[in-house]
Amino acid sequence: MDFVRLRLVPLFLLALVPLVWGQRAPAASTTVPFVQGKRWAIVIGAEGYEDYAPLKYACDDARAVADTLVQRFRFEPDTLRLLTDDGEAKDTPTAGHIIGELETLLADPRLDKGDLFVFFFAGHGVGLPEGDFLLPTDARKASAKVVGVPVASLVQRFVKRGLKNVLIIADACRSGKENPFGEELQRLGREANIAVMLGTAPGQRSYEEGRLQHGVFAYHLLRVLEDPKARNPVSGALWASEVGKRVQSETQADTERDYGDDAQVPAVWSSPTEDVLLAAYPPESGDPETVAAFREQAKSLDPDAFVAAMTEYASVLLDGGRPEDAVEILRAAESIGLSPFGTYMLGLTFYLTERQAEASKRFRQVRTEDPASYFGSLSASFDPDTSFDPVERAKAAQRVFALGHDSVSAYVAWSVLKLYAQKDAQIAFLRDVQKLEELPSRFRDYFAGEAAVLENRLEDARQAFGRVANRTEDPEEEPTANIGALLLANLLETQGARAEFAKLVDQRIEAGGSHVSIWHVKKAQILRDQGDRAGAVAEVKLAFESVRDADSMLQGLRVLGADSAQVAQEAAAIAQRFKYSWKARLAASVADALQGGSEALLKAYAEAESYAPDPVGLRIEFVELFDAFLGDAFDQGKVPAETYAMFANGAFLMLDEVRKDLGPTVYGWWPLVRMGAMMERQMQVARACREQFGKLIDAGTVPADALSTLVIAFAGAGDDATCEKLETMALAAGPVASDAIRHLAFTHAMRGRPDRARALLAKFTPYPGAEGLGETLLRAYLDADGPKRDEILKTLSDSEPVEGYARALKGLALLKLGKKEDAVPLLEESRTERSWGYPFVHLEAMRQLGDLARAAGEDAKVDALAYDASIAQLGSPLIADFAYTGAGAGRFAGSIEWNVDAVDDAMERSTGKLTLSATSQGKASGLFETGDGTLFAISGTVDANGNLLATVRSGGKSQELFAKIPPLSTIAEVGPIRERGLLLVLLDDKGVRTTWLAKPAPTTPVVEAGAGITRPRG
Repeated sequence: MDFVRLRLVPLFLLALVPLVWGQRAPAASTTVPFVQGKRWAIVIGAEGYEDYAPLKYACDDARAVADTLVQRFRFEPDTLRLLTDDGEAKDTPTAGHIIGELETLLADPRLDKGDLFVFFFAGHGVGLPEGDFLLPTDARKASAKVVGVPVASLVQRFVKRGLKNVLIIADACRSGKENPFGEELQRLGREANIAVMLGTAPGQRSYEEGRLQHGVFAYHLLRVLEDPKARNPVSGALWASEVGKRVQSETQADTERDYGDDAQVPAVWSSPTEDVLLAAYPPESGDPETVAAFREQAKSLDPDAFVAAMTEYASVLLDGGRPEDAVEILRAAESIGLSPFGTYMLGLTFYLTERQAEASKRFRQVRTEDPASYFGSLSASFDPDTSFDPVERAKAAQRVFALGHDSVSAYVAWSVLKLYAQKDAQIAFLRDVQKLEELPSRFRDYFAGEAAVLENRLEDARQAFGRVANRTEDPEEEPTANIGALLLANLLETQGARAEFAKLVDQRIEAGGSHVSIWHVKKAQILRDQGDRAGAVAEVKLAFESVRDADSMLQGLRVLGADSAQVAQEAAAIAQRFKYSWKARLAASVADALQGGSEALLKAYAEAESYAPDPVGLRIEFVELFDAFLGDAFDQGKVPAETYAMFANGAFLMLDEVRKDLGPTVYGWWPLVRMGAMMERQMQVARACREQFGKLIDAGTVPADALSTLVIAFAGAGDDATCEKLETMALAAGPVASDAIRHLAFTHAMRGRPDRARALLAKFTPYPGAEGLGETLLRAYLDADGPKRDEILKTLSDSEPVEGYARALKGLALLKLGKKEDAVPLLEESRTERSWGYPFVHLEAMRQLGDLARAAGEDAKVDALAYDASIAQLGSPLIADFAYTGAGAGRFAGSIEWNVDAVDDAMERSTGKLTLSATSQGKASGLFETGDGTLFAISGTVDANGNLLATVRSGGKSQELFAKIPPLSTIAEVGPIRERGLLLVLLDDKGVRTTWLAKPAPTTPVVEAGAGITRPRG
């Protein structure tokens, strides 16, 4: 929708109207990818030794255990080391390899002290007076204590690293009965609070069975690990103690049949404080009993083990879509002391339950304590504190990848770099990712697609994202098949492939799945665009049946706009389901309040404000949501222009009030810039953007997604110098900055730089269909004075633009072609209808009208056009050459008294008397006295076109004043000023605006300049 401003009432008076409608907010901040805790393991199978009986199945046992850990327990290939006698030379279990691999894993920056670490050994062990030793491939009986691996050194390494969740499994007593191996290991385990499981009791025999193709202990261990009955029936927790008991019982029962009293009886630790949570399978139903049961089970653990277990359980809950329960679990462990990963997880759960302040507190804690660590870098990457430096955020994301150096770390880092890094850095990053040795095909396709987008190889990108979308193996693993489909859909929309886009949407709906609600919302948008409002409502209702998050709910309501009241009942039900979500409750409240008018909407906002923990986010979401509702009603003619303008003005003020908390991201700034532009506050908006983004602009590091917003802000204020810098960044960013490039092309064309406009138009793919009509008309305007007159006339004749700026462009092109009678009606529309994002187009249209009027001697129209321009863009160079009749150097001399009504952005009103004087040398001065006696001294200049620039001082504070005035001697002759008043705008050093509406005092004459300031009389 191209929001236009219909001047049914003088726009400047809208600033004097009390705010009736609440305000509302945009959606979209950085999505936080879920990073689970890592699981670590060294799995060893050592079979044959010169001095010991060979073990036939030790390597098979090790491989089977490794496979189970990966396939059933989320161990990743890069965090698990498998060493077997029959493997490659580099993977044989020599003492050097065992210790070396252990040291490598313990030194990994991703290792958190609460992570699960499993050490499994199948082979020979020996107990000597010096202690227990594991016998590696290169050990001999005589050299065991020299070449063997002392278990004491293993335990010491775990303790030194601070690990609290370790399980050591040693099936190392298969050589005979007289082998005391295991006694020291058990003692050290108790002292270090490490869980130890032995294949058999110290000094006892363990067996291998051909019928099982495994060692008996390993066979039953594998069976129990995969047996759902081993899990706690209420919490779904799989405790190592329960596994140990079952393996002990089954191994003893199995071997008693053949060996009687010599049966194999595995040894399991007895202290409940040493237990280890191997996995958790809580039901997805969200039954609160599961959380309570787990907390009760974990109480017996050592405090550090308790925290580790609670963190792991919370990770599983979060992965299962239960962040509210994860918060409860982690808060219970926080009082003891969470690890860095646990604190990061708590921040993440708060973020996902829409408690951004609490999330930021935890993220800040981790990144402050150890900013260069893996979890410190993760926390810096995703801290929702919008004031956090985006450059530092991008650096943190780079560290995440450098420290993790795996596909998941790359995916997580890219989600940040995609928003905050510059194009060259993004391309370099994606090239580094593609060099990873073990990059699953889904990641390779995903990153290839992202690289292709940056390099404008859009067909390659479509193919790559299509492969991600169409994969069938593990479709829910990141990047999910749904992510691939969404990226593909975005490309299809961008390229105008509407039929393919609609087909993809239908395919995703037919496929179903956990994300189908997203596609129902997209289908609703397609139907709305086709004019099928009833169909759109039906699709949103289908989406609400399976919606997984409040953001999707908000998006559905935005699509429906004014029709959202038809799904109010469904929205209320969702809000009950998402009991911790202020976004869901806000959406439900507003949807319901749409049926009750402005008072109900204000009540809905007040209710949301009472429970929302993120007041800034609440304002943003409310503005965006209500803009969709009211804007749709405005388009349908159900809401008058002044009502929509009142909302836009109030929305701007609401967001401007929290401007310092918006941070240097597009979230929040886009609606603030949009609402400010609608109310023709371009100077105010540009100053606010300069304050927030100035350093990034000067350094050339503006995030790509903010470029379009900033171009609109600074182009609308006529700030060519800043637009030059933004243009450099936009061209470097490529297709992701196409909106900014397009807007700059329009700016150049209207500012008399046609060659630069053409060059930019050639650098991006035009928008499809009706959306691309603007570029078509711009090209027609640029080429109208060229040789293709007839072709351009036909293009103009065939076009029927609806949007205000496009109609103005058509008029400008027709005027160039000499079609004045056809052009003028279109140009005249710019006096009463102006597209908020293209003020320079409309002002050029009005400038051309002014030139025509001046040439025809129509002084009254010249004055009216100057007045129309002055109330739209005060202070902007875009209106610098507009002038009232009679203007010129030295022609403003005189002094006049005014009656003034003043209002500031806080809606504080005052009245008073203003005396304004000017000299023939262009000096301006004045005095404004309010009704309560406050004095404001004015000093400045007025140029040949009547641009008044001055400083206003009062009480030690100063403000800048902008106005466009006619010669003071002719003010009484200017109809619009006589009837409506002269507009003067003041901006203080914080960008807060005050508006003075001044009307000439009827009894006050204009006196000659130099007579001094005349105090206002009665």
